[in-house]
Amino acid sequence: MKIAVITIGHHPDDDRIQKKEIQSLLNHDQNVLLLTWNQKFTQSPSEMYRHVDIEKSRLNLFKKEALRVALRYRPDRIIIHEFELLPLGTKIKKRLKIPLIYDIHDAHKEMWSTFSSRKGFKKFVVNNILNAFETFYLHNVDRGMTPNPTLVERYRDRGVPMVFVPNYPRIIQINEKSSQRRTRIIYHGQISYERGIGDLIEVCSRLIDKLPDVSLDIYGSERVPGTISSLKKQIHSNAISFHSHVPHDKMLDLLMTAHIGVIPFQDFNLFRVAVPTKIFEYMLCECAIVTTDLPLLRSLAGNAALYFDAGNKEDLHNKLLGLINDTDRRKRLVLRGRKRIVDEYNWESVEDNFLQAVLN
Repeated sequence: MKIAVITIGHHPDDDRIQKKEIQSLLNHDQNVLLLTWNQKFTQSPSEMYRHVDIEKSRLNLFKKEALRVALRYRPDRIIIHEFELLPLGTKIKKRLKIPLIYDIHDAHKEMWSTFSSRKGFKKFVVNNILNAFETFYLHNVDRGMTPNPTLVERYRDRGVPMVFVPNYPRIIQINEKSSQRRTRIIYHGQISYERGIGDLIEVCSRLIDKLPDVSLDIYGSERVPGTISSLKKQIHSNAISFHSHVPHDKMLDLLMTAHIGVIPFQDFNLFRVAVPTKIFEYMLCECAIVTTDLPLLRSLAGNAALYFDAGNKEDLHNKLLGLINDTDRRKRLVLRGRKRIVDEYNWESVEDNFLQAVLN
């Protein structure tokens, strides 16, 4: 079977798309074409699937070229990863009379509400237009997938047959943590004030003033241009560093060298329904977790994490300081998290859900 995967918002080495979904299809002898937009990166010819990166200045030009490439490839299935691609997916579906599968990564309503730069009535109008745009095309979707349990019922209520496919990591061998005295704290993911990065920097600056053997590394890209340069103005220590995007496999290697992984999100509606993949990756790579105390995050990490009140910098400071000083407690959290990965939170346990959603 030939399957076309199209994304405009994810890097070709995105873990869910490449390492899980595409690799699972290849492991079951499927032929895969990946189409991306302006990623400046193409898989090497030795890869087992074909990747075409389309460099176009505007989205409508990308969609025109992607349609041409897809029709020439003539897939038996098409998977799209963003709501903006619903019109393109619909055209391919109707031209080739094939199923259209929609992988819904984000809680769009909450995401638009949290991150929109518009205010008041203008935000309300624009967000409702975006919602209406998506809803208009949903009747063309043959099946939806999502790693978010909240979205399963939301899209079923909108008439889309849904499959829950959690974004759990593949189980990998873990290297032993360094015995060096320095305690490495890490955050990786999108960088924005809504995600509490400003609070994290302020708290870790205080910790490092007292404990010079502590460091903080922040990996990721900014949502709003200028965010990182603004955050850097808070930093007065070489022990706090920003790092740009790195390939996912490299990110896992870096997590294996860290001791504490932090999820410092503010209390927005988005973070009450979004499932951050980093919570599983911290457990996988044996990082003790300190996270905002939101119901969904607590339900995922359970007794494998310490929780602080959203926006409470003193509480975050105390939770981090406690883990820095108590290595035995860190080890207990690590063991509980790793057990959750081995017992439940792994791609191997949900791979069949994904394959059935695509191949049946």
